[in-house]
Amino acid sequence: MFDRLRRVALLQHSFASTRTDAQVVSAIARFFDAAICAAIVLSLLLWPNPASAQKLERIRNVVRNADPDQDQSKAESKKKRQGDGYDWDDDDEHSWFEKLVGSAFVFTVTTPYWAPAAFVGDDFISKGYFTEHPHADCGGCLTYSKRGRSYFDTSLVRLRLEAGTDFDDVSLAGGQLLWDTPNRFGLDVENNYRHESLLQFDDDLWTGDANLVYRFAQSSHMQMRSGLGINWVADSAETDVGFNFTYGGDFLLSEPFIMSIETDLGRISGETLFHGRGTIGVNYRLSEIYTGYDYFQIGDAHVSSMVAGLRFWF
Repeated sequence: MFDRLRRVALLQHSFASTRTDAQVVSAIARFFDAAICAAIVLSLLLWPNPASAQKLERIRNVVRNADPDQDQSKAESKKKRQGDGYDWDDDDEHSWFEKLVGSAFVFTVTTPYWAPAAFVGDDFISKGYFTEHPHADCGGCLTYSKRGRSYFDTSLVRLRLEAGTDFDDVSLAGGQLLWDTPNRFGLDVENNYRHESLLQFDDDLWTGDANLVYRFAQSSHMQMRSGLGINWVADSAETDVGFNFTYGGDFLLSEPFIMSIETDLGRISGETLFHGRGTIGVNYRLSEIYTGYDYFQIGDAHVSSMVAGLRFWF
């Protein structure tokens, strides 16, 4: 009797194992089916689009081949809007509304500056000194310690070297040099070499900017900077220069993570320039390895890249 029960139990176990194996095989088959479908969809989405080719040439054309008729049309439209404006200078009934709108505008525009400073309790008086490397001593890279310049670094020099790609035809190799001081003023210089590989030829373009920056909000774990300067687009034939505004900062998260953001907004050859990037990295003493996303646009021409690189904090 016991032998019969044992054989029944073995048969049930064998059946259960067979059913489990079948479920595993079925799940694996479904996974590969989904993977194949996803690969097909991605290949269609990422397939080179002829209309999106020559991205660097489009940027170059936007900067150097401005349409005079279009510029004149913009000027006339602006003049017409100014001429059609309603004069409320003598209208007391609307003066309170103008003041309200003006105050709201000033509040909104200045929020990116006073809000970070208020958040970290920055008094704009205390001098901050830089630690030997990020996440050292105080846990950040800036300290208000009374030991001051006799113990900590009186300035920060940070070098960035990176490479990037748009996973199509455009690759990027670039760098940045940041110099920052205890009195909050500094210098930010960035230059990027962009290369596009096409079927019939290759194209190259340099983009970059140089800015005088001010550290408007600081703590041991956050430093925010903003400033003004110039931007440029250059190749072997010509160099175009314009006005640049920059805003960004570094956030030292829990060790060893560092997050950085940067935004550039400017004008060049009558066109609007926008450059935004964000990275997340890990550091060991003076060095940091990071990855992130870079987006560059002039007018309606743009190029984006996934980037990875090294930063050195001195």
